[in-house]
Amino acid sequence: MSYRCGNPGCTADNWHASILRIGLLKRQCICALCKPSVFNKQAGCDYPVKRSSSPNPTKVVNLVLAIKSHLESRRREHLEVDHVLRKLDVATSADGHHFGSQTAPSMHRNALLKALRNVSTPLLEPIASALEVACEELPWRVDRGLFYAGEADVGAGYLNGNMHCVLVGPDGCALKSDDLLFGLFLLTPQTLYRDHNHKAPELYLNLSGVSGWRFGGGSWRDYDPGTILWNAPYAVHATRVYGEPWLSIFAWTDHIDSICNVVPADDWHDVETLLHRDNDG
Repeated sequence: MSYRCGNPGCTADNWHASILRIGLLKRQCICALCKPSVFNKQAGCDYPVKRSSSPNPTKVVNLVLAIKSHLESRRREHLEVDHVLRKLDVATSADGHHFGSQTAPSMHRNALLKALRNVSTPLLEPIASALEVACEELPWRVDRGLFYAGEADVGAGYLNGNMHCVLVGPDGCALKSDDLLFGLFLLTPQTLYRDHNHKAPELYLNLSGVSGWRFGGGSWRDYDPGTILWNAPYAVHATRVYGEPWLSIFAWTDHIDSICNVVPADDWHDVETLLHRDNDG
């Protein structure tokens, strides 16, 4: 299925509906002629590309507010959510926006778009809608070891399979905070995010993709989209991603300038081998 706007030369009828989810939900054409700043099929792309216009922080602020509203609805379910909400209350009430450059690094654009399509849990629908509106404005970065000491063995899988977007933080964000890092985190399929810890307390809200977690070197357990996870300061944790990209909201609520420490485990090679074998099979 595809939707064609009727514009002479419109290329939308050659596109798959899965690529056009953002436009098709609103019955709007986003072909290369009608909205070239977002999608550019003529350039051989089927993912968001950088807009030529200035970024629009309002869309990103609305995304933050949608996430905040969701967390407020689950305040009694998870006591740690209060800590995040207090920091968000301060950030969202401040004047002014501090916004950096946007667009996703090309190596992960397709994984990102697939993850966005997969935010389908009814509980998360308001966040999914806000993501659809803001997706072209988000300032994505790949972590090449920024959060780790230089010699840390984070693994090639993580280095080649991660991307994050800080929505609230000290610099280059839609909302400014000196004691909160709050944003989106993507891991591509078949990625092991090795055991590590950090001084910063951390919250995750899983958006799409089933992910495996272990805490303190214990047994692995899978968690569905919509799950909220909390890592206390210095609590050791690891994440594994299966055949679908994993997208989550993350928050560091104190000590946001602290580094991550890799905590060696003797089964990393076996876990990574199993992830690739299961996907190939």
